[in-house]
Parts: sequence; structure tokens; C-alpha cells
Amino acid sequence: VHEYKFVYVCVRKAASSAIHTILDEVFGVDVYAGSSCPNNTSREHLIYRCTTLALTEEVLRDYFFFTYVRDPLARFYSGVVQLAENQDAGFVLDRVNGPEQLAALLYDMQRLSFIPNDHLETQAFVLSSPVLVAGRVEMVDFDWIEWSERLGQSFPRLLDRIEAHAGKHIPAALRARSEALAAEFKNVQAASRYSEMVKSWRTDWLDQLVRETYKQDFACFALERPT
Repeated sequence: VHEYKFVYVCVRKAASSAIHTILDEVFGVDVYAGSSCPNNTSREHLIYRCTTLALTEEVLRDYFFFTYVRDPLARFYSGVVQLAENQDAGFVLDRVNGPEQLAALLYDMQRLSFIPNDHLETQAFVLSSPVLVAGRVEMVDFDWIEWSERLGQSFPRLLDRIEAHAGKHIPAALRARSEALAAEFKNVQAASRYSEMVKSWRTDWLDQLVRETYKQDFACFALERPT
């Protein structure tokens, strides 16, 4: 959002739909428009992989970067439900051997032999986008990383930080609308015929396999479920 000099880096399955709604309805930014990403004109390319390499050096130097992350356990199971709903990569849940199917999927992900879509990528990978500054490859220095479970609580503070960084106040009406949309957000899977099925398959051993698969996320963000 150029007017207030901030950049949202999308982590899917971590309040991304809510934040996209705020950007669209409040700040007038169509995140699905190819023109939003300077070096990409393809809608599909923008959606799935528009990295910080597409940003200008001015943006990388002067803008406020923020994102939200999510408990990897909740994020994985939510991602599986969405994967089944969309049947991405031909994925169909095995109603008889579901836990074994999810374990096989996690083992494949650990070997990097099969990651069905970007909703199941590790958050550490998503946020490791390189930038090229003055001939040097560096990593994005995030100004704000917060739990998506706290979106409603933390969004007013995030807006304060954005205003301070930009040296410009966001109009009260826009702030109020942003905060209202954030407050409405809940990190839950939309009603799905698969939600209860996947929930019933959770066991300690499967949760541990998820932790092993997403160990980067726990290491990078010191993730513990917020209280």
C-alpha cells in the first residue's frame, strides 16, 4: 500500500483471507490484480509466487513489512481440509485409512517429493523470500510478525506502527473499518464435510509427525499456542 508505505507478506492459512479483505475493502488494493506486482502481469503467477525480488529497492528500503503466522498443527489440518475440498493435485481423502494417508503425505513432504499446494508449505519457507539490494542477496527484515490467532487484538497496534513508520495518520473511518474486520476474524476452517473427519484422525503420533515436518516454523518463530 504505497500511500502508507507498508507491505503485507502473505502466509496462507494464517488469516490471509481476512487481511486480503481489509486491503481490498479499506485500502483499495486488489491483491489479485497483476499490476500490484511490478514485474508480474500474470494473475496466476502473482497469486502463487510473487516474491520480494519483484519489489523495487525503494520499497525494500523504506516500507514497513508485516505478516501473521499460525500454529503449524492447526494450520496443517486446516490445510488438509482445504486440500480435500479442492482436490488439489488430485488429492482425495481416504475415509478408511485417513491417518495413514496423512502420515504418508507428511513423509513425502519431509523428503520434498510431494507438496500438493502452497497452503502446506512451511511458514519459514514462505517468509524466506530473498531480496537483491545493491548487488547483494539478503533476506527481508520484518518489522512485525504476529500470531494470526491474535489478529483482532493486535491489528490496532499494527496500524499504530504503520502510521508511525509512514509519518501519516490513517483516517479514523478507515481505521475503524480495518479493526472491525480484524475483530470479526476467527482462525477456523469454514464449514466442510471433511472438517470433523480430519479432526477425528488426530492422534499424538500424527501431531508429532506434523511437528517434525514443520520444525522450521517452531525454530524460527518460537511458536507456542497463545493463551
